[in-house]
Amino acid sequence: MIISVVNKKGGVGKTPFAFSIAKDLEYFLQSN
Repeated sequence: MIISVVNKKGGVGKTPFAFSIAKDLEYFLQSN
């Protein structure tokens, strides 16, 4: 839910940044 908010606020320019956060968060959730 937080990632989608970041994507909406960031727009096109920060999409890769938000995507990298999503990947890190997904990895963090899987490792727990």
